[in-house]
Amino acid sequence: MCMLCAQGCCCAGKCCCLVICCPCRTLGAHKKSLSKIGYIFFSFFWVLVSFILLFTAKEVFEWAEDYIDCPEGGTSCFGTSAIFRMSFVLMCFHILIFIIVLPRMECSAYFHDGCWISKFFLILSAFVICFWIPNDFFKGYGYFSLVISFFFLIFQGIVILGLCYTYNDAMIAQSDKNNGYLVALIVFAAILAVISLIFIILEFVWFHECWSNNILILIPVIFAIICVVLVFLKTRENASLFTTAAMLLYLVYLTWTALASRPTGKCNPFYRKDHGTILQILFGLIFTFLTLIILAFSKKEGADNKEHVENRLKNMVAEEADSDDEMERTNRNGEKEKANVFPISQSTIIFQAFMVFVSIYYAMLITNWGRPTIDDDNYDYFIDEWAGFWIKIVCQWVMCGLYLFSLIAPKLFPDREW
Repeated sequence: MCMLCAQGCCCAGKCCCLVICCPCRTLGAHKKSLSKIGYIFFSFFWVLVSFILLFTAKEVFEWAEDYIDCPEGGTSCFGTSAIFRMSFVLMCFHILIFIIVLPRMECSAYFHDGCWISKFFLILSAFVICFWIPNDFFKGYGYFSLVISFFFLIFQGIVILGLCYTYNDAMIAQSDKNNGYLVALIVFAAILAVISLIFIILEFVWFHECWSNNILILIPVIFAIICVVLVFLKTRENASLFTTAAMLLYLVYLTWTALASRPTGKCNPFYRKDHGTILQILFGLIFTFLTLIILAFSKKEGADNKEHVENRLKNMVAEEADSDDEMERTNRNGEKEKANVFPISQSTIIFQAFMVFVSIYYAMLITNWGRPTIDDDNYDYFIDEWAGFWIKIVCQWVMCGLYLFSLIAPKLFPDREW
């Protein structure tokens, strides 16, 4: 009976993987990217579980009340505590995966790409065990995740900025053959700009009560005007209105989520409101998902692998390029040769390292930076209730500076390739 149950679980896990991977293969996803996509959905499944626990943990985990040690009446502490425990478990899980793939051996690739049922029960059991860890430990972990999340938001912005430049270059390169690509780029830029404008207007409507809010809302507007001028001055060849509009949208998002985290009822209409917490979580998950997908489809290889692989591929092309069929076979063999040099690519190692930081960031994202509002009941997990607000504002300023620097850097350092 146990054997049948185990086989059933394995088959179910395989079916779930096929459901996720088949659409990705149809879209042309690289084989090595499929396992990364699997980790993204696997992680988001546990995030969904955490999100549900945020609002239901009081009833589910009453047995762990002595260990969680919530104050009297602090019912949202239960959900917050469950989130931090799940974040900690996911962090440990991806650290384990990172250590396993680091040697880049065949057994590393086997465990990285498979064993999903084992991974599921590993996380589930570790999560339950974590409820015997005192809550004071996770308060310390909360401060740790607060610091890590600051750097994560900046890196997330850099990844999105890099995607914008890459997409812009690809569309412009194709526009030489078909003007439709250029039109599409202009349309995308206009859509992003309109969304940002609507968002800015709504921010003025929501947060106009305090003059400091109005100043913070105006910062992205001034930033956009300066960047548009620099784009027209051609300070950077591959900068465009599209890249500026995309970065403006990210900055407007940071402004909104910062103001929605402001711990004053007069300046923040979302203060102690359920929908404020839910909206911030949803928007945060969208940007995080976008960042993970970008990294999952990255095919960057290490220098140690790249040179060796290229030499093999050149030799194979020289020997077997007599016909189109042979060339196709060469490409297939080349892919196999490339995979056999190192079963685990460098991009996979980088991806798993990034997943460690994403897991830590979940603790802040889902708990509204340690101050969730559940059924209009607010529980302050941190002493400094302004921490989340200032972290997001500083991230906004840093991203403004980074994008402006990316626009003027080619003029300041003309000898470097940008």
